[in-house]
Amino acid sequence: MKRICLLLAAAVLLCMPLSAAAAAEVPEKSGELLQSPDGRFQITLPEGFEDAAGTLDAEGDLDAAYLLETENSSLPAYAVFHAEQTDGTVLTGFDDYFVVLTMGISSGSMFSDVELSGATDYTLKASRMTCRKISFSGVWHQEDGDASREVTCRIYAVDAGGGLCGHFFCWSPSEKEKEAEVLFDAIADSLVMLH
Repeated sequence: MKRICLLLAAAVLLCMPLSAAAAAEVPEKSGELLQSPDGRFQITLPEGFEDAAGTLDAEGDLDAAYLLETENSSLPAYAVFHAEQTDGTVLTGFDDYFVVLTMGISSGSMFSDVELSGATDYTLKASRMTCRKISFSGVWHQEDGDASREVTCRIYAVDAGGGLCGHFFCWSPSEKEKEAEVLFDAIADSLVMLH
């Protein structure tokens, strides 16, 4: 549970400087395919997104934790994906995994004024895996004392079966919420397990 909470906090720490964004839309045809280093997962990147492995975290800590990292620097919007096996004790299944993710949002010190917008269950298009989408907004506080930022976040908790769970953590400036969410949905919907 502690590891998941730390990963969520670390993901938000990576917010890049906000910049003006051009309108983004999901491409009609397939974009670039991005495969995890372990060869288990693959996503299709929407127009404007690119592989961000090794660029979101100067220390490189997240590269070991997140199997997929992608960004749209002009939006700006970011998505990272992590997967882990439930251990049968703290995490006994998908529902426990979801609860821990939610606790990581609610109890973390990285955010103030957190507003959970709810959770929606649905089936991912490409893989037919069960997904629970958590939406929330809040004020993100940087550790170095720089200005706080209003962000909108989406967490897509995925039940990959056989005790394997994963999640996308996605964030963008609050003023870009609608256009970013369309792209985040597309990324999550494109997730497939390769073996």
